[in-house]
Amino acid sequence: MTGWLQRTSHSDTPSSPDFNVNKSPPISPETVFDISSSPPKTTEAIRDEAFDLCKTLIADSPTSPEAIAVLALSQMRWGQTDEASESWRRALALNPQFSPAHVGLGRIAHTAGQPQSVVKHMQAAIAANSKQCAAYAPLIDALLQLPDIDQAFQVAEAYQRLCPEDNEAYFWLGQVYLQREEYDRARAAHENSIRLNPQATRSYYSLALACQRLGDDQQAAAYRKTFLELSRQDLDRQRQANREHEDVSYVRGWASGVWFSAGEVYRKNGQGLKAEACWVRGARLDTGEVACREGLVALYREERRFPAAVQVLEELVASHHERADYWTSLGESRMEMRQATEASSAFRSALRIDPRFLAAYLGLAQLELQIPGSVPDAAVMAEKAADIQPSPETFVTLGALLQQQGRPRDAVDAMRKAIELAPNNSQLRATYEQMLQEAE
Repeated sequence: MTGWLQRTSHSDTPSSPDFNVNKSPPISPETVFDISSSPPKTTEAIRDEAFDLCKTLIADSPTSPEAIAVLALSQMRWGQTDEASESWRRALALNPQFSPAHVGLGRIAHTAGQPQSVVKHMQAAIAANSKQCAAYAPLIDALLQLPDIDQAFQVAEAYQRLCPEDNEAYFWLGQVYLQREEYDRARAAHENSIRLNPQATRSYYSLALACQRLGDDQQAAAYRKTFLELSRQDLDRQRQANREHEDVSYVRGWASGVWFSAGEVYRKNGQGLKAEACWVRGARLDTGEVACREGLVALYREERRFPAAVQVLEELVASHHERADYWTSLGESRMEMRQATEASSAFRSALRIDPRFLAAYLGLAQLELQIPGSVPDAAVMAEKAADIQPSPETFVTLGALLQQQGRPRDAVDAMRKAIELAPNNSQLRATYEQMLQEAE
């Protein structure tokens, strides 16, 4: 039985919590890795601990190119390009089709001003994974330098098709049009770039050039003025970034990302304990971090450790109270713990943020199904869910609620709409026919 049909088709609910209360969060990372119980406080100590983690990860996952990638990206972050190149080549030795390694080597070649090497590696990256967006911009830039305008045009068109909401795709398409002296098209492409990102500094310069070539000197001057203003802002931000590059709080954020990536590799390789330890450490390093916390929530919910999930979700909603998805996840976890009042409150917090957040409406409906009487307006919530997204799931949920409320004919009508949307679902049809017999 499909998951949503199974959730709404039972009438009895467990009399005791069906979750793991014995494995309490958080696990202590120092019991898993040979590290101090207190996060490091200096830039050097934070960096050293992250690099030690990379080495441990590779030792634990010797055949994983993803593990080596965590080290290679860290080496690139600290300007260790020779070491990073060696690491990327080790990853390719394990898997010649590992696209991120080709991108990494291409980025290093791009920085070194080696366009032919850039073309070689970025083309290999795209051949291994055509959706590797990070490969397209450096490849187009290198092709324009060679120059190979025709090939650059083909790649730029592919980039724009792949990433239609990425202003960089339009920027590079516009650059190719400038090289082809197709100024109308160059102007249109760069206008799309600044539409998607009004802070796209380079597109304003290119727009000024295109407008000048088209004889629109007034507009060219306006674009040139904006370019100069944004360039000054970019320079100020770069100076600030340079000052923060080795700032402790900034490095903590970087290290937190390393712990998150390592956790992903461990999780993929079936080492959930080490994944958890990585994410707990990463979260402790950076109080504003979300990726490690999201990883912990997913892990705890999968292992039915709902008290642990709630603890982390409470941190997330406290720091990101505007996230309807966090509130909904909190409501779902509270519901699994049969904490009806708290679950309902979390779902309704999500709806105050986003009145059309489908998962929160479904959560309230499911809460009433699991704990009858906990959501008096559950049928209204289910109807709103079906209005927002007419689907088999929303109509089955509505039908189950109406059936529970003693409205069998209305329930049959809801189930009929579900079948109209999923006519080949035999289990759904069997449930509908049973409800129809009961209604008659």
